[in-house]
Amino acid sequence: MFKIFMSWWHALNRRTDMSTLWPICRDESEDMNQARMAFYLHVSNDPAWTNYYTEDDLIDFVGQLPRE
Repeated sequence: MFKIFMSWWHALNRRTDMSTLWPICRDESEDMNQARMAFYLHVSNDPAWTNYYTEDDLIDFVGQLPRE
């Protein structure tokens, strides 16, 4: 039961990161490289991401984040 709850919780955290944190990184950064680096620094240290994705997966994902 705990594993199911944590899976749900981590999915919620990832959605929140995408709907809140990514737009802030994108809008407040000087360019997309800086925005992606700031977001990557977060996701690479967050169990909501690292428990489900490899480092290469995260690098690919962040590299493809949209401008808008």
